[in-house]
Amino acid sequence: MRGDAALIEALERAHIHPLWDRYKRITPVAPQAKDAPMHWRWRDLEPFAERAAREVGIEDVERRALILANPAFGGETVTTQNLIGAFTVLEPGDRAPPHRHTAAAIRFATRAEGALTIVNGRRCEMKDGDLVLTPSENETIAAAFPLGPPKSNMPYV
Repeated sequence: MRGDAALIEALERAHIHPLWDRYKRITPVAPQAKDAPMHWRWRDLEPFAERAAREVGIEDVERRALILANPAFGGETVTTQNLIGAFTVLEPGDRAPPHRHTAAAIRFATRAEGALTIVNGRRCEMKDGDLVLTPSENETIAAAFPLGPPKSNMPYV
């Protein structure tokens, strides 16, 4: 029996898997990525998020989001070969209309006090640092914020 078996079992009960015990099984020996690594810094993104909040009314667009476009794809609106990453920017009182994601969405909240998202009728109140998974084809009502400074969350679709 492994020395970390109890930890691994506890992690799995919490729906968290450790990488160390399955790394070789799930990671290819030689990755063949078509896209190049890319690093976006929040200090570079934040001014654009704040500007979008000021200049783009949520009533004029379906969703106010900044998509991270990897230059490896020649200007296409793509983050990686199998993922789109974006920052959704919402101000107090903003609401995005109900919608469905073809792919699953992972919402990581960077600043979300008072935010919520509703997935298939389930209310998920979000706090800073929270992660919400939206399975594919589920109806989502994107976050609405009551009071406070502009917020952003990062859904990966």
